[in-house]
Amino acid sequence: MIVVPASLRSDFIHMAGMTIHIALESTIHIVGIRTVGTVQPLPDGDKFCLRRGVEKMASNKLYLAVLPMVHLAANQYGLTEQVITLLPGREHATEFFPDEVNEYISIFDRRLKYLIGGHVTGYEFDASETTPEGRVVVKVTQHVR
Repeated sequence: MIVVPASLRSDFIHMAGMTIHIALESTIHIVGIRTVGTVQPLPDGDKFCLRRGVEKMASNKLYLAVLPMVHLAANQYGLTEQVITLLPGREHATEFFPDEVNEYISIFDRRLKYLIGGHVTGYEFDASETTPEGRVVVKVTQHVR
């Protein structure tokens, strides 16, 4: 998938010798990469983000967190749930077990379309930080303009 942010300065991209007209803030799904007459399928879940190459985009560094919540309001008293959110500091980030981190990222990723707009142009997830205990911390870059 190529994510085309609104900060891109044209309404087309050049790919495979063709000019493709796109609407800004569009998502383009690519099923494979053609090399010397063959098509190499992309591994499931791989994503490519097309960003401006000259100017650095403004961004916010955030961390993925899962928070338990118990409601106290009279009409929902005792309702218990978990909420996935983004926090600005590492100290409150959830340290995920390796077998669960991709599912939490996937859940959040599927809802991003409701969080992009206004000054927010996109998000990138980085699950490469591990703790000495083997847990995973997810850094999230929120791109803004």
